[in-house]
Amino acid sequence: MSATTKPPIGSLVIINPAIDADQRYVGMVFKVIQHLRTNVVVEDVNPASKRKLKAKPEQLQPAPAAGEIPAVATVQEYQPPLPIGTVFTVTGGALDGADETTLLVVIGLNGPAYKAARLGGNSNRYWPKVARAAMRPVDMTTVLPHLKALLAD
Repeated sequence: MSATTKPPIGSLVIINPAIDADQRYVGMVFKVIQHLRTNVVVEDVNPASKRKLKAKPEQLQPAPAAGEIPAVATVQEYQPPLPIGTVFTVTGGALDGADETTLLVVIGLNGPAYKAARLGGNSNRYWPKVARAAMRPVDMTTVLPHLKALLAD
């Protein structure tokens, strides 16, 4: 789904695995029930659950068709854990306030997710849960000019 297009009411969607840092919505299919100004209200299709969520359109993906293997259930390439201090970027839409060019650094672990901060700081603000699937480690030779600029200030 594009960032500017909301899925039609009644359509089936899943939560993007790159957004779901805790992997709490893996395998769950939702139905769009309402459009708000910027968000979309979705409801779990499981009749026993009836969980409702508000989500941004860019956090949703179309649900796999009946009989199709969901993308989250397929075997994915192994991604090794990242040590504290690793510099990385994220995929588009994974974090509010960070795009594909924002340099971030791992500052800790939070269960299956990572804690991350903007390289150089941002008034002691950080993201408490970043999904490993959304993280793209950056080569240190690319980072050195940014570090030199930060140290010069």
